[in-house]
Amino acid sequence: MTYQTFVISSFEQYLANTDETEEDLREQIAIREAILIAFPYSVMLEVAYPEMDYANRWAWQQFGPRHGECFDIRRGSKPSEYPMCDDPEPHFHQGSWCCHWYVKTDYDFGFCEWFFANSTDRDRFLAFAPSINWGENYPK
Repeated sequence: MTYQTFVISSFEQYLANTDETEEDLREQIAIREAILIAFPYSVMLEVAYPEMDYANRWAWQQFGPRHGECFDIRRGSKPSEYPMCDDPEPHFHQGSWCCHWYVKTDYDFGFCEWFFANSTDRDRFLAFAPSINWGENYPK
């Protein structure tokens, strides 16, 4: 048994619960709109960092690498709890999914949205969502 704190959410809930500045909010909206061009199917969750890493590992195992800059080995911040890529050098992956962290709402907890190139992968992620937890690094 492991910890489970995630909540299925929405972009509208993020907008309603953020205290970001207007400038930061406009930037987040622009980033989201750009992502939606290539990855039009999304799922927003409120998650703890380990749950985000757990979900990213599952998505990598199911759909291949996350599109964009590889964050498995983060520079200047905490590395992934469940890394899939062991290349320590800065690099990018081409993939059919990606995710975007919006804002912390509590200690190591906040809004993260996963984006998919096709609805089938989005639906599989939604079916997996009830299994998202803090993973094997955090046994109860």
